[in-house]
Amino acid sequence: MSGVHHEKLVLRGAASYARGVRSETEILGVGSMDGSRRWAAGLVALSISAALAAPEPAEDARAKAEEIVEKAVAAHGGIEKVRAGRSGILRGTISAVSRGNRVALPFVLLVKGKKLRIEQSGPDTSSVIAYDGQAFHYALNGKDAPFPATARKAFEAASRAELLLQDREGVEIAYAGSKDVADESTETVEFRHADGEKTIIGFHAQTGLLTYIAYSAPHPQLGTRARFEQIRTGYREIGGILTPARIRDRIDGVEVAATDVVEADYSAKIPDEVFSSTKPR
Repeated sequence: MSGVHHEKLVLRGAASYARGVRSETEILGVGSMDGSRRWAAGLVALSISAALAAPEPAEDARAKAEEIVEKAVAAHGGIEKVRAGRSGILRGTISAVSRGNRVALPFVLLVKGKKLRIEQSGPDTSSVIAYDGQAFHYALNGKDAPFPATARKAFEAASRAELLLQDREGVEIAYAGSKDVADESTETVEFRHADGEKTIIGFHAQTGLLTYIAYSAPHPQLGTRARFEQIRTGYREIGGILTPARIRDRIDGVEVAATDVVEADYSAKIPDEVFSSTKPR
């Protein structure tokens, strides 16, 4: 029952009482009770009134989520800094398990809004993944190859999660509770997308910085539904942008990669063509 309807009900009861017809207590069925019972019934009526006036739980969850997201944007330096962090060149190493062995490979990540390009190289292998916002382009050891559809969906889900702080068009949000991430108290927000998918993003309870991302998507190799999690720690300012020093990725609870960001250049001018081709820059 809405607050407006509740207000009309109370006014209608008061008006009836003034006319000597049925009072509000009689409407509630307590007009003929003795004093003690009428007092108890009055308490029930008060509790009903309070429940009707209180915000809906969904409204509470949305309001708290909005508050957390606003704090996070401010913690990252404001919306302009958040957007600036989605354009630049990052370099470092990524440690991942390959054929049962953990290997560390240098990487270069170029990002420009929704567009990205990842270059990895090692003693025996190299790869380039480029995404121009619509299509993926993939090369392994210098030769173009089809980009697996399952990997595409996982990348799209990850890319969408990255942009939620700056672009929430068509997305509903709600508070999802608190949890410990890397032994730190974290407030989580659920982002519900128009296609029914959900992304959980966690923010450090004290600083407001983004420390956790979780979503479901097809496993990049197996194609079965899997839960992806990312934990970000060691934030430091690079070129005026707060940047995590380490990013750990898990699939179904198993750590599959650990990325160490060594340097970042957020002032770099990146031509759009590097995102639509795997050719060397």
